[in-house]
Amino acid sequence: MGITAIVFLLLFFVHNVLFFRLLDRLVLIKDKGMVLYALSAINAIMSLLMIIIWKESSIMAYALITLVYVVEAALFFEGGSLLKMACGLIIPIHIIAINIIVGGITSLFLNESMYNILRMPNVIMTMGIILSIIISVGLLIISRVIKLKYKDNVGAKLTRLKLFFILEVILLICLMHTSLLYEFETFIASTVILPIVTGISIISIFYTCVIMTIESTIGQEDKSLTDAMYRNILMNKSELIMEVDCKKGIFVNRRYRGKTDESLIGASYETFMASIIKHKVHEEDKHACTNLYKIFYMINSLKNGSSSYEFEYRATDNEGVYRWYRAEVIVEEIGDTVQAFIGVNNVDAEKELVFRMRLDDESGLYNKTTTELLIKEKLKVGETNVLFIVDVDNLKRVNEILGKNGVNKVVESTAKKLKRLFRQSDIIGRVENDKFLIFVQPDDNINMHVKANQICEIIRETYSQDEHNVDVSASVGVVRTEKATTYKEIYNLADKALYHSKKCGRDTFTIYSDDLEMSPDIESKMPLLA
Repeated sequence: MGITAIVFLLLFFVHNVLFFRLLDRLVLIKDKGMVLYALSAINAIMSLLMIIIWKESSIMAYALITLVYVVEAALFFEGGSLLKMACGLIIPIHIIAINIIVGGITSLFLNESMYNILRMPNVIMTMGIILSIIISVGLLIISRVIKLKYKDNVGAKLTRLKLFFILEVILLICLMHTSLLYEFETFIASTVILPIVTGISIISIFYTCVIMTIESTIGQEDKSLTDAMYRNILMNKSELIMEVDCKKGIFVNRRYRGKTDESLIGASYETFMASIIKHKVHEEDKHACTNLYKIFYMINSLKNGSSSYEFEYRATDNEGVYRWYRAEVIVEEIGDTVQAFIGVNNVDAEKELVFRMRLDDESGLYNKTTTELLIKEKLKVGETNVLFIVDVDNLKRVNEILGKNGVNKVVESTAKKLKRLFRQSDIIGRVENDKFLIFVQPDDNINMHVKANQICEIIRETYSQDEHNVDVSASVGVVRTEKATTYKEIYNLADKALYHSKKCGRDTFTIYSDDLEMSPDIESKMPLLA
């Protein structure tokens, strides 16, 4: 055996050892020890024999090499079949691609066709030596990139692994097809250059794919670390903690204020939650709460790329009083199961604070900003509603004669009267010192004339202090939302109707109409017809 054959065997043995060590990071070798070195030696000897004996068809030789590596990965390594096959194709892709590149360059250098070169054992072995050096460098690079801590993640994502395997098969088919160009006996430069370019392109695509796969694995690990931190924070801050095995539909754990309820461990999660929702959750929140607490919703959320979500609902506390609660849900794929971590907290105080920020201090009604936002939201629905704009007459005189306390008394009294007159679902707000808005939602029974007249009557009152009297009344403007589409437009129309009421002597109401400029509606001064 010549020196070239010995160097070939040695280098081919080295690159096989590096390959199997790489595979051992991803799919563990069975009965590790001499198996790794035995397989490497067998592959090196087999490659040398193929160079010496097999000269008929390069594509058949490549197919045999591919088969050997895939079978070895399947027989001697542990792990999923797809992962083992994907790993088994790494070396064949390198061998064929680099062989095509080195062979093409050799062909150009010697001005010989690849058909003839393939029948020169010494030249082929020299090419093999170069091939082994390049592959060894490539494997060392991959080994440095694939750290041991990413091993589990690489094979865990089946979709990513399937795509990688399919890409490998496509690249292998392209390489096999390209190698057919080396069956021509005549040397033609163009038929040599094309395979070289193809081989370089395929190796570039392969390594790009490897790097992208590893980066996505690292990204997944970072995301997992973030999820774990978020989960720990959630577990530490929550009053009620529930851990659920979504595949089995059972409680893994349930703790309330640090105390574990052992009777629920292993119990049906959805049966328990259905009972809680039925007996404790507010009627208006039951439907949404049922859906968001369902295991089906949790798993679907994870499939759609959202591993966490939160929602709020009202439920009774131990004293039977409705409180606001916020549930935060984290869903994770752990091994072959899906686990949900649910933290629930009482946010009633937070809700109360937010609610108070939306209110006007003196009247207890919605403030100007909140009133406008709520009305804008209702206008989006496109239904016909009614807006009342109420201006308290003589409030300035109240301030002059009765002082600030007198003004506060009028504002508080007006607010209470309007609340009594309208429904809880209607929007009632104070938008200026003496101006109030009432936005009435659809109701077939509402009569704008009657309602406007009732506003005037209920607010009409004489306020006294230290023998000083001030008469307070209301001027009202009314408009249907079908007359306008935006908050600004409907407000301006109602304000125009209010102006007519004031112009008419106050203590009256005006319903906006297209001919409003001609005459105000002063029906509040007249007896109402049945």
